[in-house]
Amino acid sequence: MSIDKVGYAMPPQPVGASPVTPSKPAVAVKEHSDPSDHAVMQSDSHVKASVDKAVSMANERMAMAETSVRFSKDEESGRTVIKMIDQTTNQVIRQFPSEEMLRITHALDKLQGIALNRKA
Repeated sequence: MSIDKVGYAMPPQPVGASPVTPSKPAVAVKEHSDPSDHAVMQSDSHVKASVDKAVSMANERMAMAETSVRFSKDEESGRTVIKMIDQTTNQVIRQFPSEEMLRITHALDKLQGIALNRKA
């Protein structure tokens, strides 16, 4: 057997015969009138409502706890940094990634740069 341009296996052909084009598998096209589609749409809206409710509850609890969440970008590594801040003292309660991890990332980036410069 030989392989055609698209990668389909071609059966051997007698000399002088016209080439046979392999048939591709048919792709089923689903009609939109299926009743199960309606159930999926209802399920999606139920999930969206659940997520909206969870977000609302989280925001309410964050307001009661007097904490805020701030997003920023570490300029050196380009990573997103998430900080939980105490609103009364304006101090960082928790940070992801931590300052230590950011320092390790910066050090590894510098080492990688030094290694690449030595190879060049």
